[in-house]
Amino acid sequence: MYRRRNALRSDKPAKIITVVSTALTAVGVPRYSSSRSNHLYDDHAKIGMLILRQHLDVSYEELTDMLASMNRVRRELRIRYIPDPSTLRKFSKRLNANILDKVLWFTAKMMCNDGLMVAVDATGFTCSNASRHYVRRLRELKGMTYSEAPVRGYEKMTIAVDTSTLSILAADSCPSNVSDFRCIEPVADDMREAGYDVRCVIADKGYDSEQVHRYLREHLNCETLIPVRRMSEPAVSGSKRRRTSGFYRGLMKFFFDPVTYKRRLIVESVNSMIKRKMGDVVYGRTQWSRRVEILCRCISHNIRGMFMLGVKIGWFPISRSPLPASWLYHPTANQRENSRILWHVKK
Repeated sequence: MYRRRNALRSDKPAKIITVVSTALTAVGVPRYSSSRSNHLYDDHAKIGMLILRQHLDVSYEELTDMLASMNRVRRELRIRYIPDPSTLRKFSKRLNANILDKVLWFTAKMMCNDGLMVAVDATGFTCSNASRHYVRRLRELKGMTYSEAPVRGYEKMTIAVDTSTLSILAADSCPSNVSDFRCIEPVADDMREAGYDVRCVIADKGYDSEQVHRYLREHLNCETLIPVRRMSEPAVSGSKRRRTSGFYRGLMKFFFDPVTYKRRLIVESVNSMIKRKMGDVVYGRTQWSRRVEILCRCISHNIRGMFMLGVKIGWFPISRSPLPASWLYHPTANQRENSRILWHVKK
């Protein structure tokens, strides 16, 4: 209730909708993806409401109730009628997550500079909101051990964070049974597609693999700082047991910088910020819907960082012609040049 009262009195929800609408227009997302749409709720408004729901950490029903008292938010959304909760649920199931990736890149570029120091780490979100005490007591009453009790598992989120601004550059989600070094490749591909100027990537021992070193250095053209799992053991010539395999892993054993590696703790702080502000539970039943929820939380985190840094965005379209529906998924380079974003940071 305290969070709800603050949201009704604050102007931040309306500013969030403004930033999301500006980002969607900048990346070339049309307001209506189908020509047969009834034009009652456009895609910009529905995506904005999905991100606002994660920002406020409320359910679909609570969000629709709060919209009845948010006149400025409804004005920014350009809606006359409050949508039904099932409308937002069905839209989140068919929403293309690539659109949210582009919005995430847009918000990150508003705060980042060149020569980024990127920290990568993964964290888990539970897929059930049941109380842990209730689950433990239920196991005791039924006489089941921990291995016999059914466990739903969790959703693993891998993020790349700029250590200077705490902004999330790229994010991806996968099931809990996927290893860390397989989850970092989609994140590296997203950073390459977004066009970030990365100087160094920092990760923990879970990503200690020669394949990870080569993949990051070849695709991002950057340095890597990942400690070897057996860093304390000396590399003695002639001893196969202590020999470190791989060229870049051998470099980490002799040229590891412990001072720079301490910046990896920033990504742990970002994971804690997301869970404290927006919860550690994802309510989606499918892998696709959980990924949409996680990306919306990352976008909300970046927008909150823009407010703290005082970033202002101005949208000035060069061409006012209607955008085709094909831009919703894969805009070309020529189509991106038809728009211009002017922004500055308040001194």
